[in-house]
Amino acid sequence: GYPKHIDPPTLTYPSANLAKLSAEAHARDLNDAGGTVWVIPMVGLTHSMGKVVGPGDWVLIDRKAPYEERKEGEIIAYVRSGPDWGTNTSEFSWTVHRIVVKDKDGLLLSGDGNSRSEARSRVTAATYRGLVVAIYRVRA
Repeated sequence: GYPKHIDPPTLTYPSANLAKLSAEAHARDLNDAGGTVWVIPMVGLTHSMGKVVGPGDWVLIDRKAPYEERKEGEIIAYVRSGPDWGTNTSEFSWTVHRIVVKDKDGLLLSGDGNSRSEARSRVTAATYRGLVVAIYRVRA
């Protein structure tokens, strides 16, 4: 079975503009405190993360969260790279999924809405981009 979910806080706002501005302000505060946090919009989603992260959400990615400290159940950002995925590494090509297995070969991930994990490639320190620390959402 899948590990226990370790979800970041989800903050809900009445408009997309407020959600984006709040995410950016939070990122600025964390960066001013010595962090390296990026805000990325969730666009072109396949709904693979079910109800946790969806279209129109903004996610905060902590780029300094160490790869070695990641745990099964956490949600991370990674870049799909290699012969199956190509070499686009911009933040707009990042994928956000949950860690389902952590072993000596790397991290095996899956979207919450997927029936199985993505076994064709493991996330390694080279393709890991950071830990999702907050989700900003427009109230439905």
